Amino acid sequence: MKTATKSLDSVRQAYQAIVEVLFSALSNSEALAIELGGEQSLFVRLNQGRVRQVGEVDEAGLALRLFDRDRQVAGSLALTGDLALDQKRGLAVLGNLRTEIQAMPEDPLAVAPDSTFHSEMSNPGQTPALEDVLEFVSTEFRALDLAGIYAAGTLYRAVSTSAGARHWYDSESFSFDYSLITPEERMLKDSFAGKTWPAPLLRARALQKRAELEQLRRTPRMPEPGRYDVLLGPAAVADLLNMFSWNGLGEGSLRRGRSGLGALRPVEGEPRRLSPLFSLSEDFETLGLPRFNDRAELAPATLPLIEGGHLKNTLISTRTAREYGIVGNQASDGEGLRAPVMAAGALDKQDMLSELGAGLYIPNVHYLNWSDLSSGRVTGMTRYACFVVEDGRPVAPLSDNLRFDESLLYIFGEGLAAVSSERDRLADVSTYYGRSVGATLAPAILVRGLRFTL
Repeated sequence: MKTATKSLDSVRQAYQAIVEVLFSALSNSEALAIELGGEQSLFVRLNQGRVRQVGEVDEAGLALRLFDRDRQVAGSLALTGDLALDQKRGLAVLGNLRTEIQAMPEDPLAVAPDSTFHSEMSNPGQTPALEDVLEFVSTEFRALDLAGIYAAGTLYRAVSTSAGARHWYDSESFSFDYSLITPEERMLKDSFAGKTWPAPLLRARALQKRAELEQLRRTPRMPEPGRYDVLLGPAAVADLLNMFSWNGLGEGSLRRGRSGLGALRPVEGEPRRLSPLFSLSEDFETLGLPRFNDRAELAPATLPLIEGGHLKNTLISTRTAREYGIVGNQASDGEGLRAPVMAAGALDKQDMLSELGAGLYIPNVHYLNWSDLSSGRVTGMTRYACFVVEDGRPVAPLSDNLRFDESLLYIFGEGLAAVSSERDRLADVSTYYGRSVGATLAPAILVRGLRFTL
């Protein structure tokens, strides 16, 4: 696929020109942060192993946050590519925000961006030609019912503030998110992403998925509710880690007693320790993700959150820092994980099923939610190709989805028995608001006695 370096240069120049016009229009009491998000992507939709739709997307938009004394308001606009028109429309949005901000109540926690840092990160790639991707699909999944989305191209993000901060990020990558479906309509889910197309590795992966698909055609079983030893695949682990972003490791939720992980730092008594096998960090450097937030603040390249089961740091936004008179660490306003990396363990991935012995293999989960926030308990469902395991081998697929209900404090605490030495980089393949730059680095884990309720 062709790269978009020259086009990116023009996008960047246009963005800078719009930024300067808007900043020059500000009054002395006003401050403004302007965030750019855009992509130049190719999308291919496949169904029943055939190409059904091919499309290209070249879009960009701005998000504006206006501050005036103790008030703030936000607005947005899509960019047309016509610089004069985009500058005019940007000034119109700024005018609307000025009107709106006068009606906003005072917000004592509003903090105008004051960072003056500059940063730049470019992650060039060499995404494959579409013909190579389609040849791979037709060769490796011949005569199979495959449905999925292939996306490739360049993503870019930027943020600038009237205080002088300037940040830029771009990355060229691809992702292939797909399902294989048996004649009995049982599905196997897989997803991979990268900056180059590692053909030998992907052929080996396809061979493994075809073997798993054959296993799905065996006579299914439905275990009774109860506790089972479980091998959770990296995708399932990544989804569980994402719960740490939702009333989890945010300093604000911990201070307000609204964190599911409050036992790690209780108001009274000894803090609970998770498994010494569990360490979690925010690691922008390892994942190659932008460190800046929409306030143009630069988070630390690496921030240890949980080390050997002990809570070391939390995510602290500038707003929370002001509210409680503490030092922030440039987390986003929502205080969620933006670059989660779980530490690897010592067990070889190919030995995980043998270590499990008997239980369930769950590569994917679905519909995670807090079921009891005070105890850190989450509920969710198994999804796609999940198997009953006996003597270290998958022997039967589940005939239906199982619901589990268990505390994260148990899953990553006394229930955690082993962590794989290999980890998967799991890209966020969501495209609802455009392709995402997010990713998680997660291993497989073995959990003893996970509770299934129905």
